[in-house]
Amino acid sequence: SALVVGAATVDIAKFNIKARLEAMDLYGFGFNMQTPDGGTAGDADNIEKFEIWEQGGTASLGSVAVNSDRGTITSPTPIPLTLNQEKTLIIKAKMEALQTRGEGGSSTSSEGFRISLDFVDARGLSRGTTLGGTLSITGNGTNFNTFTVFKSIPTLAMLAAPTNKITSNSQVLDLFKFSAKADGTGPVGLAKVSFGINTTQA
Repeated sequence: SALVVGAATVDIAKFNIKARLEAMDLYGFGFNMQTPDGGTAGDADNIEKFEIWEQGGTASLGSVAVNSDRGTITSPTPIPLTLNQEKTLIIKAKMEALQTRGEGGSSTSSEGFRISLDFVDARGLSRGTTLGGTLSITGNGTNFNTFTVFKSIPTLAMLAAPTNKITSNSQVLDLFKFSAKADGTGPVGLAKVSFGINTTQA
């Protein structure tokens, strides 16, 4: 799982795709929004658009505005794969700006989502037809990581405690110290701090 800030653009999925038996062109990619693996479920309102990129590329290969829980990215120019060529493709999501308290808005802080890759429109060049079993995809039909949207994400840092030695039965010690800092998009509140205790006979 990962945390993202509203209005940011983030990588939300990555998969490998390989041409087998013949060269082919890739025309489209279908996605379906899934329930997150924890927390409050979001929906299409959390995302402004999807984009598809080749890993290491400098420009988007296609995009689609998100207005439902299903979407298809159609590439303006087919993405070529030569015989046995493999490419790593990345799906980016531009998140919607979060609504402000008391104002209208479509995306709400703490809502989460994840997507699955449902289909790829691939067309073989030697036969000119939609392919049957000549496309190898790692990641097809699986759920990628969950992303939860917040207006501001804190940065936590561990600080050195004054001492780690107990010298008397009534001594009060700082067990550990940490700092929390909000980013530049707005304030944050710490609602819950969880920790564990391990004991020793030493």
